[in-house]
Amino acid sequence: MDGQLSGEAAVGYEAQIATADAWLAADDPDEAVVVAREAVREADASGPGAVARALRALGQALVRSGEPDAGEEALREAIRLADPADHATAADAWHHLGLARQAREDLTEAERCLRQALHCREAALGPDHPWLARAWGELARVAFQRGGRGAGVASLLLKAQGILDRALTRPGGPVEPVALRFDAYTVASNLTMVRLQDARWDEALVGLESALAHLEAFVALGGAPPDGVRGRLDAYLDALDDASPPRVDQLRMRLARTVADDLSLDASEDLSLELS
Repeated sequence: MDGQLSGEAAVGYEAQIATADAWLAADDPDEAVVVAREAVREADASGPGAVARALRALGQALVRSGEPDAGEEALREAIRLADPADHATAADAWHHLGLARQAREDLTEAERCLRQALHCREAALGPDHPWLARAWGELARVAFQRGGRGAGVASLLLKAQGILDRALTRPGGPVEPVALRFDAYTVASNLTMVRLQDARWDEALVGLESALAHLEAFVALGGAPPDGVRGRLDAYLDALDDASPPRVDQLRMRLARTVADDLSLDASEDLSLELS
């Protein structure tokens, strides 16, 4: 059993997993692969649950380093070996397997994997944890890529929006307010686009007002909007010009005060759901 192993062995493989994750965060998946392979070897003496945690790191690193077949194999093995009570490892493995299938345009399997990841995260964290908002948002993105529109995609985004709205009313939560605000902006922006595609102009305008309010709060907290935000919101405003000119003009002025001109996204480009 993992809990009966020597502290030295546990520290060894856990430290290597943390190091591999740090290399991934630094965008160096090749180094992450090297460290994660060693973590798998070290974890072997600590039982299948430990190996599952190391394989999650290895699978993620292999996918990122351009070896998707080997990476997916490692992730599936991590899922098989994970302790039934270790929902976090299973969630991470399912999540990265889903992203890998999404990158390979196997959207049906990607959606299945992401739903499994969501189920595991709910078991680990509860259904109202703010990390669940991103999981619902990722499901919405895959559903959109599969051609989903209307109420189906909107319902997934509304799940995410509800979680974030509640998280923003609870001080001292597990996610920093600036990150919550950007996630809330992203969800509201995506919901605006879905409403626009359904020609639900009033709901799109409400969504855009919400997105801009969250963006303003994000900037007030010291956040720096990434490239493309101004162009995306300008495109939404152009689409809503005839819906309510006074409200649209007011939103344009607020946007100009919040985000500088952005030439990275032309308003004529096709837009897809963002990821926060």
